[in-house]
Amino acid sequence: MIAGNGLELQDTSNLHLVTSHRTGALVDAARLVTNLGSVGVLIPLALIAGVFRWFKGARLLVAAAPIVSLGVAGFCALPNRPTGTAPWADCGSGSDN
Repeated sequence: MIAGNGLELQDTSNLHLVTSHRTGALVDAARLVTNLGSVGVLIPLALIAGVFRWFKGARLLVAAAPIVSLGVAGFCALPNRPTGTAPWADCGSGSDN
């Protein structure tokens, strides 16, 4: 940071304000919501969604879309993935994840 706008002087008081108002139930609820986005939950959910679509008569490409999109998102989130190996390897983010 080259120049500040004064907000960094209030960081400690803002942190105390937030931590003093959190409760055990709120922390548990936040942890539950966080865990719902974990790979262990999303992969089975994507597989169930794909199988459900397949049995409902969707074409294979449409039925496979949830698991394929999860795989592509996972590939884009890899921190040390090889870049330049495919046209979509940078995933269009423009950042070095």
